[in-house]
Amino acid sequence: MLRLQCFFILLLIANSSCDRKLWTYTANVRDKQNWVEGKHQEHCNGLIFPETGSLNDFVIGQISVKSVVLPRRGDVGLYPGSRIIFDENSPDLINCVKLKPVDAKFWDDIRGWKNIEDPGNPAIPFHERLPSRYDDVIFNDVMDSRILSMLRDSPVKSIIVLKGNSEDLMLSHLYSNGKFIITNDTCSDPTGCSLSQIEVPYQNDVCYYASMVEPSHNCESAIVPLGFCQIPRCGASILIRNLKVGFRLERIKNKLRDYKSFTHASKVPGSRHVQVVFAEVNFTAVSLDEARDFYNLLQADNSYYSGDIQLLLSGPPLSDGYKIVKNAISMTLGSLLVAIVVFGLLLLVFSPVFGNVDIRTRLLGSRPLSTYVLRYDNIHDRGCTIDTVPSVSSSLVNLNHSFENPVYDQSTSRSTSNETLASVKQLENPSGTNQAQPVEEQYECDKMPCAEEVQDAAKV
Repeated sequence: MLRLQCFFILLLIANSSCDRKLWTYTANVRDKQNWVEGKHQEHCNGLIFPETGSLNDFVIGQISVKSVVLPRRGDVGLYPGSRIIFDENSPDLINCVKLKPVDAKFWDDIRGWKNIEDPGNPAIPFHERLPSRYDDVIFNDVMDSRILSMLRDSPVKSIIVLKGNSEDLMLSHLYSNGKFIITNDTCSDPTGCSLSQIEVPYQNDVCYYASMVEPSHNCESAIVPLGFCQIPRCGASILIRNLKVGFRLERIKNKLRDYKSFTHASKVPGSRHVQVVFAEVNFTAVSLDEARDFYNLLQADNSYYSGDIQLLLSGPPLSDGYKIVKNAISMTLGSLLVAIVVFGLLLLVFSPVFGNVDIRTRLLGSRPLSTYVLRYDNIHDRGCTIDTVPSVSSSLVNLNHSFENPVYDQSTSRSTSNETLASVKQLENPSGTNQAQPVEEQYECDKMPCAEEVQDAAKV
């Protein structure tokens, strides 16, 4: 349950030493940010709710519509006081609206915050676009802001509610696991106040939303200033280290107002360094010239008490001709690389070395699956008498010395399994005894199986 440890301040004027951050996400059906494509539809037949959505809690107020198209799945939550009047002749442009799903919005979503003092400034680091302990938080309409979701405790200087009351904000209009911590702090350090690393918002969450809004850079040699989630950008930054006694950040800010490009100066979190950023919405290199001018001023004028100064500049903007040439070179190099790979594969396939490689064996990881037939010596080649009985393994020979082979389409008669078993037993034990006897005399053909029987045994 949301806990608010604060006093809600109904003030419109904020202290000049801090920023005012306005929460811009709403649930009002008349807000264009809740419309598909942010504009009216071509056909004005009625108000169309989104097909699906996790919340779909809308602020309706009082509207007159021709018809209403409800979601296919889910519910539509209407705030107390909502009133829908059906009128076929209604001229209200709300009949031309198709709504987007209204889901929970998160405190760390930088897209939901607007700096009233410096709106739309791309030079502000991402974590400084969220409220800090020195900033006033403003809710324009509590009823519209109920979709806010906080996942952590958030220290802020004050909370300003322009329309609504604190009970609505506390009880039902914040889906939250965190709480507000009202600090009422004012920066009194003339060199500027920096947040500790603990107070800096969750870096991963901030950078996740920053990647959605940061445009791709349109310059050569883009830079990465501190606080911009390692996202390359065009422009310039000046880092001031070892501030001398007498340095005043407010004087730096006053001078920066003289430049046309967007600028921002602030303390680097967790340090005493000051970073000055120059940026443009549409990069034209004006920020580069102004950054050089300000850098030279800090070096020449000792009254700024700047200390060590480091200038970081991006390259000039990419011209249309440069983009065309760059794309052409990329396509040419890519095509050349593909051609080299294809040509190399063709050389490999048709080379003699490739022809001697047994690809099938390497791919299958085993010996070829061809079937071989065991073959034995023809005993007639040696005569009918032998000094010893040959073993099966010693009688294996190559094809040139083998007898008839059915693989080469020469028909031969097959012996039965009983004949084969009898022939093998006689070869192993010609005397008919159970124990093997040493062979000391020659065996005649009538005492052992002749070549025909051995042939029959082999053919099986």
